[in-house]
Amino acid sequence: MKETSLKSQYLSGVTYDSILLIFAPLISLAISFALAPLMDHSKSLFGLALPLIIMSFGIESFQDTSTIFRAYLNPAVFKRYWGRLTLVPLAGLLLVFVSNDILLFFIVLDVFWDLYHSSMQTFGIGRVYHVMAGAKSKVGRWQDITLNIILYVFPIFALLRPNDQEFIGTLYALEGTVFSRVTFMADALENFSHLFYWPFTLGEFAFIFYYIWITWRQAKSGEPVSIQKLLLYAVTGFTVYVTWHFCPPLVIYISLELYHAMHTFGITLWSEKKTLQETFNIKKSWTFFIFIAAILAMAGGLEVLSEWANSKGMQLHATNDDRWLFEDSSGLGLIVKLRLIFMLLHAWSDIWIWSVRKEEVENCSKRTTLPL
Repeated sequence: MKETSLKSQYLSGVTYDSILLIFAPLISLAISFALAPLMDHSKSLFGLALPLIIMSFGIESFQDTSTIFRAYLNPAVFKRYWGRLTLVPLAGLLLVFVSNDILLFFIVLDVFWDLYHSSMQTFGIGRVYHVMAGAKSKVGRWQDITLNIILYVFPIFALLRPNDQEFIGTLYALEGTVFSRVTFMADALENFSHLFYWPFTLGEFAFIFYYIWITWRQAKSGEPVSIQKLLLYAVTGFTVYVTWHFCPPLVIYISLELYHAMHTFGITLWSEKKTLQETFNIKKSWTFFIFIAAILAMAGGLEVLSEWANSKGMQLHATNDDRWLFEDSSGLGLIVKLRLIFMLLHAWSDIWIWSVRKEEVENCSKRTTLPL
């Protein structure tokens, strides 16, 4: 069995990986608790403070800007996927302005797509650590995929307890808004949640115990086991469980968005800095500052666009419900739609450009690419 040094089992280094990757979920949870009291609750969107929406734009810029570096500024990638990276986002942007029904569909799609995408990103990082530890890329692959989906999905299902009137009431509160059609889920939960809650709960706990057992068997048989991967998965599972079960909505939202953004920023800076240096013929020391400048430009640019929309008569106006945020007459509504397309594009480009195929994980261990 090939021996690998501890240092070689990190993407960039102990400090870099610990902050931006392995312990990012715990760091984001602490930051979220610190920020929660500072948020203004005078205006809200479905119970989330309005400043939270603005704050999320900045956090998500970490993720969305990565799409620019990894897709549009990478000549090889853009040449290969130019159709998907130009026609698809333009068509999506047109559709959300044409129909509120399509907008609603995209918003619901983004929630589930982002959930899957986030779980696969954590899975992909873990598999890179797995190969860097000297293990074979095929060993434990489906177990890692299943575990990560469970880590992200289980806390949500755990909230859908039979006759959970608080959550069901939240869904009914959407009546009269652009999300009125989503209220059918409240009826479904009242009538059918008892049929799937316990089977899902017992099945997911059973798989977690199975994962621990199979990992122990691999270690006992001499198969390399990545401590970094296990730490990443354990920290992620702990953070997701704590946020969904014991934290207010503000902390849940900011925490999950922030550590996903930290993961994205960490792996993008690591994987694309060489491409950036070669494309623009710049020094290595400048790449970090270019990444930060691009992120600030993305967040600031959206704010400027919102101000421009308002100055042209698209005044932001609040009503007794939440429809104002999505109306074409709202400057902020324009930004929400643009943000939606950016977020979908971010997940779209990740899935098509860095799919989590086994051969790409092996290439990543040689520091050539990174699967998400």
